[in-house]
Amino acid sequence: MQYLRQRKREFHLNSVLAIAGSDSSGGAGLQCDIRTISSLNLHVLSVVTSVTSQNSEGVHSSTHMDSRSVYSQLTSAFSAYSVDAVKSGMIPTQESVETICDALQQFHGSKPFVLDPVLKTTSGTILMAESVRVSVIDRLFPLATVVTPNIEEAQELSGIKISTREDAVMAGRELLKHGSQYVLIKGGHLHEAPGLDILVGPSQDSPVEFVNGHKFVENRNVRGTGCAYASAIACGLATGLDILESVYRAKNYISRAILNARRLSDRSWILNHRWSDPI
Repeated sequence: MQYLRQRKREFHLNSVLAIAGSDSSGGAGLQCDIRTISSLNLHVLSVVTSVTSQNSEGVHSSTHMDSRSVYSQLTSAFSAYSVDAVKSGMIPTQESVETICDALQQFHGSKPFVLDPVLKTTSGTILMAESVRVSVIDRLFPLATVVTPNIEEAQELSGIKISTREDAVMAGRELLKHGSQYVLIKGGHLHEAPGLDILVGPSQDSPVEFVNGHKFVENRNVRGTGCAYASAIACGLATGLDILESVYRAKNYISRAILNARRLSDRSWILNHRWSDPI
């Protein structure tokens, strides 16, 4: 009996719950989250917030899930499985924001929650209306372990124009006022230092961490990088790593996945998850 208990402990599989929109092209969204989490040897549970028809040229249509469907998916996951971390991406309606907030407070407690505030697609299609954006800031930011906007998203959410590292730190400090523990500003388009990410801590006295990848790769239209990065951070947190180590390992993961990306068409590349080490 003691042997069986030991074997049960040894084979525990950490789980991450991914909340996002479905991307019919497979390049980003929930499909990218699933590939990322699975490639890092964790179990992935999923909640679909919207079903989109899209490709590298843009989003052609979308059907948003109603709040009852979203809540049913959430409760099915939380009631039957031990969810070690949650990652959210596209949340298209205020009703879904409220539903996700209620479920996290009811079931998830203080466990890690990575919030990727997806405002638009790589091709420029708006995914989050202003009213939804306000709800995300008010209701979900206070529950987040880390919020992971890119430069453009950080500018829109903070109201601060970002051209330098100092601007990014200032924007991060502004976003922290909404209640998250950390803000990670992804600097892939920071002209001063392309590929440099800025992790801002919970107080003015907290050190600011500047996170670099292996190599900055230009001129590739690789989709799903933000989704994969946030999911990889959630994997690190789910296995018990602290925020800094989780971010560093996730940055290593996404840098290698981009460097070894594969061409899908003349206009798009896809991340290569096989080249990355497990968390």
